[in-house]
Amino acid sequence: AFFSWGTVLSVGITLLTVYGKEIGEWIKNVTKSTNAVDSLKESQKQLNDINQQGAKNAVEETVKLKSLLAIAKDTSLSYKERMIAVKELQDTYPAYFGNLKEEEILAGNTTKAENALTEAILSRAKANAAVGKITENQAKIIDFELEKLDLQKQLTQATADYEAVVKRMQKVQTGKSDVDAFKVLSLADTIQSLKKDIINIDKDILAQEKINNTL
Repeated sequence: AFFSWGTVLSVGITLLTVYGKEIGEWIKNVTKSTNAVDSLKESQKQLNDINQQGAKNAVEETVKLKSLLAIAKDTSLSYKERMIAVKELQDTYPAYFGNLKEEEILAGNTTKAENALTEAILSRAKANAAVGKITENQAKIIDFELEKLDLQKQLTQATADYEAVVKRMQKVQTGKSDVDAFKVLSLADTIQSLKKDIINIDKDILAQEKINNTL
C-alpha cells in the first residue's frame, strides 16, 4: 500500500482544514482590490457606451425638431406651411412649445424652449440606453445565479461523497484501500475547485450589481 491509515486520515483532516471557510475568506481579501478596479473600469466603459448610444439615438429626433423649427421660422415659405410646423411642434412637445404663442414661434423666439427640449431629448435617449445596459447586465446575473446553483449542487454531492469515504475508512481498521485513499484526494481536489468557482461567480455577480448601481 502506498499510504498508511494514519497518513490517509492525516491528509483528510488537513484537506478539510485547508479547503474550509478560511481559504475562501483569504482569497476574497487578496482579490478584493483588483476586483474593485476591474468593476470601476467596466462601469466607466458602460457609461461611455450609454452616452455614445444615447447621442446616436437622439440624432433623429433632434434633426426632426430642428427641421420643424427651421420651417416655422422660414419667411420664404407660405404662412400655411409654417403654421403646420408650428402646430406639430406644439402638439408633439406641448411642455416646451405649448405655452408659446404661435407668433413667438414664427418669430423665432424659441431659444429657451429649443435648448431645454434638446437637452431633454438627449437625456431621455441616454436613459433608454441605460435601461438596455441594465437589462443586459441583469440577464448576466441570472445566468451567473443559475451556474452557481449548479455548482452548489455539485459541491454538496462531492462533500457528501468525501465524508462517506472518510467514514467508511474510519470503520475499517485493516486492509485499507489505496483506491479509497486516492478517492479522498480526488474528492478534496474537486471540492476545492468547486469552492473556487463559486467564489469567482459571487465576484462576477457582485461586479455586475455594482455596475448596474452606477448606471
